[in-house]
Amino acid sequence: MKVHPMHSVFIKLLGAFSAAFIVILIALMALRFLTAASPNMEISIDKARDYVQYLVYEIGNPPDLDKARDISASAGISIVITGPDLKWSSHGIYFNDEDDFPYFFPDWLDRQIVIESGNYSFRFSEFHSDLPLSLAFWIIMGSAVVVALLATYFMVRHLLKPLREMYGVALELGRANWKERVHPKGNDEFAVLGKALNSMADQIERHILSMHDLLGAISHELRSPLTRMKVALEFINDKSISESLSEEIDVLDRLTGDLLEQRRLAEGQGFLNREDLSLHSWLDGLSKSYLLEGFPLTIRKEGPDRLVRLDRSRMELAVRNLLENARKYASDSPVDLTVHSNGADGGFYLEVADRGPGVPEAMLVRLGEPFLLGDRSRSGRRDSGGFGLGLSIVKAVAEAHGAVFLPENRAGGGFSLRLVFPES
Repeated sequence: MKVHPMHSVFIKLLGAFSAAFIVILIALMALRFLTAASPNMEISIDKARDYVQYLVYEIGNPPDLDKARDISASAGISIVITGPDLKWSSHGIYFNDEDDFPYFFPDWLDRQIVIESGNYSFRFSEFHSDLPLSLAFWIIMGSAVVVALLATYFMVRHLLKPLREMYGVALELGRANWKERVHPKGNDEFAVLGKALNSMADQIERHILSMHDLLGAISHELRSPLTRMKVALEFINDKSISESLSEEIDVLDRLTGDLLEQRRLAEGQGFLNREDLSLHSWLDGLSKSYLLEGFPLTIRKEGPDRLVRLDRSRMELAVRNLLENARKYASDSPVDLTVHSNGADGGFYLEVADRGPGVPEAMLVRLGEPFLLGDRSRSGRRDSGGFGLGLSIVKAVAEAHGAVFLPENRAGGGFSLRLVFPES
């Protein structure tokens, strides 16, 4: 899709910088206008050239300062008189030699007449209004630059706002939030890019939903044949064949069950059966079976006990998946199950941490994706019955409860996964 030249971001940026340049140029012109001598002053200096000797005579020797002041006011010129015990200026400015002149008025020396009369020196010049305004010069220039820079900043920031929005949407799409979209405005390159990004997101969302629907349908349709197969096994006389087939059927049954559970959780919080649970008591009951079988599990309770509203069965499924994940990949290393509470209405988190080999950094950002098998990096083998759905279910359960799924490698070796629940 082509962009009309007048809608181009290049043209808009060019306009922003041009506007800033024009602001500074206008300020310079205004400053020049303020500091320029008026036509009357030019006429006055011409008269001074013709009658300067007459003016010196009028002022007298020794000089009559009141007379000099009257001439300066009526003719619009500046008079400086210096001599024995006298240093006087009609406008309070004393430039006696070339070194006294400001560098930004180099031509002022060419616009004055000096007459020596007796012991006194008379210096006549047009009254240069920019000399008292030297501070104003810097104030006007500084203000113009600041205004131009601020205007340019806000204009460019406004022009780049769509780019920041697209960046945020791209991050959300990377987190599998397929509902996020850009809201393009106008017809420039950013609007075209935003529409293309939305089109891409629409196609990805359709593919993902189609894949989920297909997996859900396949899982649902497999449950009935698997049930019939398990019933048929009861009629096989060879026990070894029966047990072998039964194990494989159980694996497929768990797979279809996990797929269906993940599908239900992906549809939102409406499927949660929440109830009030005592956080510490619930954790004690959940970990009891692991402690009885000698699993190297340490329970850590940080902060006060409190009531939380959770779906008991699904949260137990998530925590058990985390513990089984640690058992599978961390061998016999100790495992910590930590619950940290911030008080009656504050948030809390659950964390399972081990001292196993950890997870490659490149794989950390993908943990929670369905069918992601991390066992090669963690244990170097493929465990029987593992399909890479355990952590994806944990993530789905956490997100259904509004919690954040945070996997990371531990300092000193090991892996931890924290589920951070929001405030009540």
